Amino acid sequence: MYLNAESLQKQEKVDNYHCLIRKNHSNQQNLYTFIRVQFFHLCKQKIQDQLKALTQKLNTILSHQKSQFQCQLIVRLKLKIFKYQMMIFKN
Repeated sequence: MYLNAESLQKQEKVDNYHCLIRKNHSNQQNLYTFIRVQFFHLCKQKIQDQLKALTQKLNTILSHQKSQFQCQLIVRLKLKIFKYQMMIFKN
């Protein structure tokens, strides 16, 4: 009877240890997912900020342009930037 109770205690300790390992692994996965999402959000925000700044610079250049051809090029660039912003916004 004594051996049986001792083996049950050992098995319980092993089960508790395995449970802790599973919880730790789950916590690590959750943390990894959280960090990945935050990093993606930060990168996305940084890209959006840079695209906004580029659009503002193009607006400034456009306001001082006299050449029709250069104005058309700038407008095309602004449209491409807008498309990229929409792609980022969707994701």
